[in-house]
Amino acid sequence: MLAGLAIAAVVGSLLMLAAPAIVTAVFFAPAFGIPETIVLLVAVGLATGGILQLFTGRRQIGAGVLASLAATAALIVLFIMTPRIPMNWIPALKADIGMLPAGPIAAAAAALALRRWWIRIGGAVVLLAAIAVPSVPAVIAGVEQRAAEAEQERQARESELAEMEMPVTTEWDGAHVRGASGGDWDAIADLVTSDGGALEIVVYDDPAETGRNEFACWLMDHLGSSFDETITMDRYTGICEANGPGAWRLVDGSAQAVVFEGRLVTIGSPPVESQIADIGAARPATAGEVAAAAARLHTMTRDEYVEFVSKLPSERRGL
Repeated sequence: MLAGLAIAAVVGSLLMLAAPAIVTAVFFAPAFGIPETIVLLVAVGLATGGILQLFTGRRQIGAGVLASLAATAALIVLFIMTPRIPMNWIPALKADIGMLPAGPIAAAAAALALRRWWIRIGGAVVLLAAIAVPSVPAVIAGVEQRAAEAEQERQARESELAEMEMPVTTEWDGAHVRGASGGDWDAIADLVTSDGGALEIVVYDDPAETGRNEFACWLMDHLGSSFDETITMDRYTGICEANGPGAWRLVDGSAQAVVFEGRLVTIGSPPVESQIADIGAARPATAGEVAAAAARLHTMTRDEYVEFVSKLPSERRGL
């Protein structure tokens, strides 16, 4: 049996010398290449079955069928691993040996149909090795690629965080952050008070306008027009006023603005009514809640921001 398998492996390999040329024909002349491929693979099976029958004195139809199937699988896998023709041209032999491994693989598959258990085990071991040879490098390459992608993503996120404006929240115990988003320019934090009021703290990183009374009032009053030099404090008589150095408020107390750590920050309710329900609040914040939040502002550190955002539902992360 071993002698028959060895000879079958050699004969299968010799037959597979024609495989590269036939594979080329499949792509450029399929009407000829496909039948030729079928004939070649059937020939491997017939040769394997015939040789084993000669050496064992028994018909080996199952062995021949397994050899054909294994040769087919090997041909496909070998070509996928080296998707070019010629695959491995040897000038001295004037032959392409790229498909030679299909011969021993076909013989190993045929061994599974023989009567000796130890021969079947040997054939299974050879097949497993043939599967492992292309699989293990592919698995390793896949793991390395995923690790590289994860590292690139981590570095991209760190770079993004390094340039990002961090949101400002409040340390007032009566308000709890429900959403936070950093940005290249502005940053926003949404909060809900213990009594259901909606708060929004917005950071505006615009040094040129930070200390201007008109700009702070314009931001709090949510004017629809663009801010320009024609807007003066006269427009906000009875609406907005200074509330100390670097601080402003709407007269009704519904919003405040302060220069905090060199940035202009507004504290008030979300400008769009639907946002109130979106953050889980029942109503706009009262003047007392706005004042309490403004009195204890706090800028998130990058670590605090990452930890906080990671715990938010995806629809509330703002990133």
